[in-house]
Amino acid sequence: DYSESRKSVANSTRIKWNNTIKRMKNFFGEDTKLHAITPGDAFRFREQLKTTGNRGGPPLADASVNRHCGIASQFFNAALKSRLTTENPFADIDKTNLVNRNRQQYVSAETVDKVIAEISTWQMRLYVALARYGGLRCPSEPAALRWVDVHFGDGTGADPGFIMVSNVKTRHHPTVDDYRKIPLFQELLPYLQEAWEQSKEGAVFVIEGVKALDSRRRNSDAKVNLTSAVESAQKRAGVTPWPKQMQNLRSTRQTELEDHYPTHVVNYWMNNSVRVAQKHYLQITDDHHLAGCGITPESKAVSPAVTAASFMPIHAPSAKTQTLENKAFPVTDRHDPSQEMPKWAMRDSTVHAF
Repeated sequence: DYSESRKSVANSTRIKWNNTIKRMKNFFGEDTKLHAITPGDAFRFREQLKTTGNRGGPPLADASVNRHCGIASQFFNAALKSRLTTENPFADIDKTNLVNRNRQQYVSAETVDKVIAEISTWQMRLYVALARYGGLRCPSEPAALRWVDVHFGDGTGADPGFIMVSNVKTRHHPTVDDYRKIPLFQELLPYLQEAWEQSKEGAVFVIEGVKALDSRRRNSDAKVNLTSAVESAQKRAGVTPWPKQMQNLRSTRQTELEDHYPTHVVNYWMNNSVRVAQKHYLQITDDHHLAGCGITPESKAVSPAVTAASFMPIHAPSAKTQTLENKAFPVTDRHDPSQEMPKWAMRDSTVHAF
């Protein structure tokens, strides 16, 4: 079994694979031989995912459909290498890795601060702050964060403070270090200080006492679901819940930092590649549009360098261009069918007719 043979993959990846396997068994039949599945069958499998989700439910989003087809193609490529079949029926099926932009949402500092203020425990306040202001992947990176990884410094240029974040998700790649060094962001500092004051004497991990995170440290495959606590705080704060709760907080932070610091620096802090950042994290906000129009956004989320007038000089219209009457060419009312074309415009008309 391909899924079981891949010992090095994360449990979350195995769960996705098993989900696709269930859908394939449901559609093709559990006893169907690999070589009996044709490209036409693969096409019909994709179409059913788009219409009924393959389980008689609502249709899946295009991104989910392509992801399932991509995983199915991965299975058949492995079968080809093992000579269990002679063809990959999913080879020509659309399986582009799409991003569902409708589920991306920029979560402003004002919004998240309202939510954090309604969270009753210091552990969960810090958990949300680490995602929004530290850009940490949740739940793996906050769960692994230890007090020895946090250096408060003295706030001076000589000792500004930093956090060593364990690259839990990506450290298996040969080009990725075990840890990355990120600044002790000022927005994050109050929550870390509160955690230091509230933590028990001798505490090893920054967030202790949260059952789901404690279990995650004992078992890296343990499922962590802390969304309900945040959703309750959102309700009390009068904030509409945003999709992809923790990922959009991290995505927002990367978008925010990109407006102030070089891309290669931000990608290092976030532990993202340029391709992944552009495809899955960076967002275009209303403030970007205002800045492009030369208007300074009230939220100040966009760097002053972006909104500065010198970034793209605005030229006042000259006297000759303020009205159509002052233009150097005649004005033609294109809505009047009786209007004749000016003689000057008819030159070389036979050339342009072809």
